[in-house]
Amino acid sequence: MIASADDFAALAKDPTRQFQALTDTAPEAVWLEVLERFPELKAEVAQNSSITEAVVRRLAADRDPALRLMMARRPSLPDDVFEALSRDPNPEVRRAIAWNSRAPAAIRERLAGDPDPGVASRARQVIETLKAAADRQIAMPSIPGLDPDRSQPDQAAVTARADTTVEAFRALLDWLPPSLGLHFYDADHPSPSDPGAYVTVQKTAKGLAWTMGNHGWSGPWRPVAVEAVVERLLANRLTPEGKPARLTIEPAVSMQERRVIARRRKGGWVLAIIILGVLAWVGLTIAMNIGFDYRLPW
Repeated sequence: MIASADDFAALAKDPTRQFQALTDTAPEAVWLEVLERFPELKAEVAQNSSITEAVVRRLAADRDPALRLMMARRPSLPDDVFEALSRDPNPEVRRAIAWNSRAPAAIRERLAGDPDPGVASRARQVIETLKAAADRQIAMPSIPGLDPDRSQPDQAAVTARADTTVEAFRALLDWLPPSLGLHFYDADHPSPSDPGAYVTVQKTAKGLAWTMGNHGWSGPWRPVAVEAVVERLLANRLTPEGKPARLTIEPAVSMQERRVIARRRKGGWVLAIIILGVLAWVGLTIAMNIGFDYRLPW
């Protein structure tokens, strides 16, 4: 936690620690003091997802349109702040509100008639997208210990809690139909790139199967026992930051699509081996020619 305005300023001005300034939490008094004493760091404060409502309101009313634009892009705002920013004189700010899926529907409907063509077009586009998402909304069962998450209107999801039980995760897997896939993040899975792995679980005729991946790598589909999936869900019911983990439910990858993916992966490895072989042959040929030209002993 950031303890003082001076601590935040030191972090924000140090290129090696700026990420900490954008992610660490701080008391509301510290944020407000930063805005007063270090106005040049308002943008850094605006990028921190943990700032309080009072700080959000202060930044949303700032004279700098760039700061108001950053607030308009936040995933959640009080309704009156949505309303104020939707009437901002800067069309970029209004366009950001039109694009924000958490904005009240009445505001988006009004922005669909905005005098700025870009704002109106964006609002109409989001209205159509949300309507299509509602038409295909997945009906989730009510499972004690798993809370519905509607932060993304075009996606079905639940959040786990510190007290979510094994029984809750079993009930979710029992309900999961073959037409849908369960997605979650396993923070502890070994990864050659970024930490952890993104896991997808699906139900097949023979039981559950899962695949994992992260930036730059992905694994094959493998059969998995219910107990193994429950164990990973239980271990990751909170994020590394201690927040409730989000589990998403989306249309499953068909068996035909899995085979296509597997063939592409296999083909990629074959192509890589061929390329490496050609490069090795070319390198050897060049080395031999150089050797002969200079009459080396071999």
